[in-house]
Amino acid sequence: MIWGPRYAAPRTMRKHYPKVITACCFLFLFVNIGMPSTSFSVYQPYLVALPGIGDSGGSLILSVRTLVTLLAMFVVNRYYNRLNCRLAVTLGCALTAAGFYLYSFATSMPVFLAGAVCAGLGYGLGGMVGATLLTGRWYKTHLGTAVGIAAVGSGVAGMLLPPVALSVIHGLSLSAAFLMEAVFATAVAAIVFALVRNQPSDLGMRAHGEEQMEFATKVVKEQASGASADEGVTLSGKDRVLLIVAMACVGAICVGALAYLSILMTTNGYDEGFAAAMLSLFGICLTASKLGAGIAFDRFGTVRGTVLVFGAAVIGMALCCLTPLHLMTVAVAAAVFFGLGTSLGSTCISVWSLKLSKPSTRARTVRDFQVGYAVGGFIGDTFPGFLAEACGSYVPTFAIILVTTALAGIIVVTRCRKYLR
Repeated sequence: MIWGPRYAAPRTMRKHYPKVITACCFLFLFVNIGMPSTSFSVYQPYLVALPGIGDSGGSLILSVRTLVTLLAMFVVNRYYNRLNCRLAVTLGCALTAAGFYLYSFATSMPVFLAGAVCAGLGYGLGGMVGATLLTGRWYKTHLGTAVGIAAVGSGVAGMLLPPVALSVIHGLSLSAAFLMEAVFATAVAAIVFALVRNQPSDLGMRAHGEEQMEFATKVVKEQASGASADEGVTLSGKDRVLLIVAMACVGAICVGALAYLSILMTTNGYDEGFAAAMLSLFGICLTASKLGAGIAFDRFGTVRGTVLVFGAAVIGMALCCLTPLHLMTVAVAAAVFFGLGTSLGSTCISVWSLKLSKPSTRARTVRDFQVGYAVGGFIGDTFPGFLAEACGSYVPTFAIILVTTALAGIIVVTRCRKYLR
């Protein structure tokens, strides 16, 4: 039986259903972010080699997907209000599946672009916004850890899908690899629809840790002699704009740079097998970082966790700029630190949007941060191919993103220090 709003979940389920929600978030992020973004770099060398595609065509496919994701962010609030989280993330998975079905039989640029549109809608409407809203409703304590576990989904995709896709491409075809992922996304859509519920009250439950939070709030109010104990903070207009700019910089590294990691390797003397292995290593480190960042936020605070992740991202970008040295140790270290830093675009951005807001402004802050992130991802997806054709290398792209990553780190850390004591 599937429990709806009028039915209370059995007592034995109440303790564990937040974990079910987290697992579902894991699955739909695996599909809606992991497939079209985190692991898609493995396909890039094969796409640019297709007749009529080339470097600029490969960039165009990525740019269309990211542009559609960006446009979806502008309507995401209305989308979730109209459909609710359950239907919204299910439709996101279905759209991603449709995109990969289109990729699987594409033989011309228009069909690839149609697939990119569907995948972009799946990413934008069924990605981190849904996971952030669901975890924010189902968890009042251990929020960072819950977000981290959910966000691991896209990291696991980055770890598992590249070697599997490469094996299918070599054993069968590029089309078969796309079809395999489309079928998986369809199955996940069915699972998510069956299990996700919008909020604990739909099952006659309370959020995880809600009782403890209410007690803590009561104590704070008593200590404040009746003063208002507001949950969260209110950003000034200037700081909100600066943080949105920082999110754009984060999007450039987590979407743009990631999309070109594989081709950066192959155009600097590494073979396709090694590049796929580095993507898998990247995925392992990203998975560890997503979970580790969430735990670090809960245990050590948002500021220290932010410093650690941005530090890893800056080191990773610097090492990517050194790949022309053709040193295996440099390439491995680049994949490790890049992976550790890329949780900026998942766990970190979700925690920032929840911590740097209050309940009444949460949906707006989540949307604003995700729009900024999508803008940066669009820019990061668009210019590398054209810059590579002009400069003969993808290294200048990574050098530019290195600078923007450092800038974003300064902005976010200083604002977190200002608002989160």
